Amino acid sequence: MGWANAFPTASFEKELFDLLRHPASSVRLLCIVWVRVFAVDRQALLLRELVKDDFSDVRSEAVKAIADHKQEQDLPLLRQLTKDVSSSARCVVIKTIAGFKREQDLEMLRGLTKDADSDVRSEAVKAIAGFKLEQDLLLLRQIAKDADSNVRRVAVKAIVTFKQALQLLREMTKDVDSDVRTEAVQAIAGFKEEQDLPLLRELAKDAYSDVRAVAVQAIAGFKQEQDLPLLRELVKDEDSYVRIKAVQAIASFKQDQDLLLLREAVKDTYSYDDENDSRREAMQAIADFKQEQALPLLRELAEDTDRYVRLEAFKAIVGFKQEQDLPLLRRMTKEFFGFDDNNNVRHEAMQAIAGFNQEQDLLLLRDFTKDADGDVRCEAVQAIAGFDQEQALPLLLDLTKANFSDVRREAIQAIADFKQEQNLPLLRELARDVNSDVRREAVKAIAGFKQEQDLPLLLEFAKDGDSNVRSEAVKAIRRFTSPARKPILVELAFSPEDHISFEAVMSLESMLSPEELERFLDENEQSLSAGALAALDRILHMPDWLKKGLGFIRRMAASERRVRF
Repeated sequence: MGWANAFPTASFEKELFDLLRHPASSVRLLCIVWVRVFAVDRQALLLRELVKDDFSDVRSEAVKAIADHKQEQDLPLLRQLTKDVSSSARCVVIKTIAGFKREQDLEMLRGLTKDADSDVRSEAVKAIAGFKLEQDLLLLRQIAKDADSNVRRVAVKAIVTFKQALQLLREMTKDVDSDVRTEAVQAIAGFKEEQDLPLLRELAKDAYSDVRAVAVQAIAGFKQEQDLPLLRELVKDEDSYVRIKAVQAIASFKQDQDLLLLREAVKDTYSYDDENDSRREAMQAIADFKQEQALPLLRELAEDTDRYVRLEAFKAIVGFKQEQDLPLLRRMTKEFFGFDDNNNVRHEAMQAIAGFNQEQDLLLLRDFTKDADGDVRCEAVQAIAGFDQEQALPLLLDLTKANFSDVRREAIQAIADFKQEQNLPLLRELARDVNSDVRREAVKAIAGFKQEQDLPLLLEFAKDGDSNVRSEAVKAIRRFTSPARKPILVELAFSPEDHISFEAVMSLESMLSPEELERFLDENEQSLSAGALAALDRILHMPDWLKKGLGFIRRMAASERRVRF
């Protein structure tokens, strides 16, 4: 809003008034944005002009703008606009009026619940609900029989907000409209009153399937074992959605005797969607038992003719991590290896197989390094690295030639962890990989051996085309303690890249005395980068540095450079 002062008051106001009369409605709409943002002191008059516009969208936007400031003086105008021909404008007006919370507007709002437009009726219901007057409960009950389903839902949701609504909701479960009964059951479930259980049990046998489904869900929330016979019966309901809810409810009790019932539910052929599939729910229910008595059934389901059922059984078996299931896991891993939509399955299977540390699985794990999913590939390399060095190293060396750069990178990291100097020539070669992430990992690995002969190579990589490789190379050089690094650090102190020159000078601190650093500064101030100067400032802490650095500060200001350390 402070931007208003950026424009001359009189000329800006005149320009806005002219734009308000522009024949194009899009221009007038744009004008509102300017009015709301810039014309802080004069916008009320302009917006009152806009609410009379011929174009309904312009009127709606103008009302929104008036609503931003909530000026009580605009209430009479807003009340008039409830008779606007545009339903969208009336909806905005109703919402705005409701925000003022004036009880004198209640009668008008109650009248608007009978408007011809359903959106207006819905907005009026929301407005009335905001007052939370018990006397409006009966009106809302009537509106819950509206011809429009959305209005009915809004009315029921409004009723729920009243503390005194529970008895009314109970009555609404007997409504002839199945949508009203459904909403009422969901609302009652939210109160979690145990006295409503008999009613919910009765509604679980309702003629309308949605009512039965929400009643089942509500019953499950009470966790009473006496409801299990009813829920078991509903697993065979004619409606698939009710069956899904019944399976979910039974699963929450985790009764061993229900395993066979859930097995039958797995045969359900109905697929609602990815999140509401009766087979999926039944399989998940069996897996959720997390007890070994479920394993025989899961092993049986792993041989099911339905590939989807086999997949869900496979996922569940993986979770148990039983060594006797290794042959099954190996076989099924190969079956689902190319199942791209289930990378998590492959990931979990690979981890489970790796966890048994069987040498014969190394080749299977190598197959995972060719997976379509990067996370699976990287985890596979790490799993191979977890094996005995003698077993893993040949395979890791082979993986440094893999097509996937992330596999090469992970293989380098694993090889470096073995700390075998005989691998250094290969790491030096890999430091020239076409992929910058691989080069960076190789540079890091080389630095870990701290071989003085690698300093020139690291200097070369401190000038790499990739900034991350350059940064890694400088960090690597800093890790050396050899005096041979001094000329390299001095050279890097003149790097045009501030973060590299900063790191280089900070490393020189341990190699040069304060007097030598002062001399280095005096001799090279004009040619040093901002990063090097900032590092010298931090090291020296000289009172007269501010004087010496004045020229640098002026140069920084002139070039508008910003350095943060």
